[in-house]
Amino acid sequence: MKAVIAFERLVALVFACLENLIHGAVIFGWPSLVFVYLQLGYFHDLCSDSSENATSPVILTTTTTAHNLTMVEGLESCPEQESRLQLVFSIAVALQATCMFPVGFLFDRFGTRFSRLVMSILLLVGYVLMALSSPTYPILVFPGTICFTIGGVIMLFSSMQIGNLFGGKKSTVITIINSMYGAAVIMLVIAKRVHDSGFSINMFFFIMAASVIPLNINTFLLLPTKYIPWPLPEGYKLVNFCTPRTPSGAKEEQESASYNRGYVGDLDSDMTGVDGHYRQKGVESISRDLDREAVVSRIETSKDISEYGISEVEERKNKEYGSLGACILSTPFFMLLLWQAFLEIDLTFTIGTLTFFLTRLSDGDEDLVSWYTDIFSITRFFVLIVGPLGGLLMDRNKLSTSCSLTKQPQKRGPYADVRDSCLPLAITTFASIGYTICLLIPNLQLQYLSFILILIVGSLLFGVGSAVVAVV
Repeated sequence: MKAVIAFERLVALVFACLENLIHGAVIFGWPSLVFVYLQLGYFHDLCSDSSENATSPVILTTTTTAHNLTMVEGLESCPEQESRLQLVFSIAVALQATCMFPVGFLFDRFGTRFSRLVMSILLLVGYVLMALSSPTYPILVFPGTICFTIGGVIMLFSSMQIGNLFGGKKSTVITIINSMYGAAVIMLVIAKRVHDSGFSINMFFFIMAASVIPLNINTFLLLPTKYIPWPLPEGYKLVNFCTPRTPSGAKEEQESASYNRGYVGDLDSDMTGVDGHYRQKGVESISRDLDREAVVSRIETSKDISEYGISEVEERKNKEYGSLGACILSTPFFMLLLWQAFLEIDLTFTIGTLTFFLTRLSDGDEDLVSWYTDIFSITRFFVLIVGPLGGLLMDRNKLSTSCSLTKQPQKRGPYADVRDSCLPLAITTFASIGYTICLLIPNLQLQYLSFILILIVGSLLFGVGSAVVAVV
């Protein structure tokens, strides 16, 4: 039974990683898509024929492709065209940040399944709009990027709860999922490469739209209807195809009043129910089972808390932060929010203007801009490696090794988790300062170092930020 539970949790994690890798933070690969749109001539009608403010001295010539898209040779652009393309990215990223609170409310109020259905619709609509856009109708890029960006946020929120399945490795799992979310920039790198090889960018987005359908596997088969509880009850199962659902009624109301049970096994039987429904034994019998299991769960949780020495900080949290308003107005949360806001604004501005920045540094050399854009996006893909390091840094003093198994386990104080978060927060801050300084120096080769520092910031900012919020 334990092997089956471990296997289904691993499958849920793999599915979450794959879907975030494909549909996550696709918008952060925007520099690659801007390069394609500049070639195709998106918003080029904003530039006058006699514009003297073009960023490249390349002579403008046009050819018509089989898809009636106007190809602009070279990377000639004007400030109006650049600002409009940057506006697309800015609006999408701004809505990505501002929608997180409504998405969190949606998730808490309606649960996982409903939220993921909304996510699938947004992703599908967004990709279809991107596929239907053209230099003639470039305005479709605005709603397209907004839809698939918000859909990616809902996907991330529904996936991070999988960390609850892995106990002491929760922070590491959350950062792995966040890393996959950030590594989705590789999708627009692929879009750029297939466009360079003659494949239609519109057909690429139609394929992305079709790939939304397999997401329902995770929605309906693996993840619960509501959410994965924390602390995790003993014997918690995600799926079971052997036991039929039982009729709803007084029993269902009593079960849902306690907590989201998902698929929790009966303590006295090997049989488990689906969606928390048990074999009909009578309302009184089920009530006694639920009460006894809740007591056992609280006892085990109390043992874990006393073992790690964090009961004091839990009591302080319950006393001082008993409501949502108290949490939002607390000093630790406000300072963390301010820190993440500054770093995210800086990172967003850098990514949104990178293509135009590289165009000016290379004097409009299309090959150089294409090379550096590819290097930047491929570097961001290595968030798969750097991202989980943030979780390991957070959990570094809680992980045991073969050498430490023979020693007495170290007792952790009530603020040990807060102290553990200082190192990854400091690394993220100094990396952000470093790439900002490098960007101020007008040297093209130095931007390789900027890309590496941006990778570190992008890898740690969201994953570590999410894990630290859970700590404070």
